[in-house]
Amino acid sequence: MPAIKQTMEIATQVTKGVLDHAKSLGIAEEQTRQAQTKGFASMTQDQASELKAKFTLRIELDRVRNTHLENITKNIVESYKFLQENSAKQLKHLAGIEVNTFTLHQMSKDMSSMKQSFDEIKLHGLKMK
Repeated sequence: MPAIKQTMEIATQVTKGVLDHAKSLGIAEEQTRQAQTKGFASMTQDQASELKAKFTLRIELDRVRNTHLENITKNIVESYKFLQENSAKQLKHLAGIEVNTFTLHQMSKDMSSMKQSFDEIKLHGLKMK
């Protein structure tokens, strides 16, 4: 037990020494720390009004931006549909050209055959069967 008593006396002396040193530095034992008020709690009415105006402006800018983006999206969709319709018309037109070109090739073959027939008539005369 005497060891415990001796340890307690040493602890008391150390604590007293620390408190004396704190007093010499100007730190009172009764003093407590207080948190500094920050954020919304410390703002003035003018600051609150300015902050409210900034929030309101931000909300309005977001609304305008969203409206603008919706308009852009609608324009893109309309342009895409227009391009699809025109592409379909162009493809149909090109397909018509292909059909007509094939007909021209056939006509060219037929004319060539007719020319050969006329050349044969010129050379050998008209034959009747």
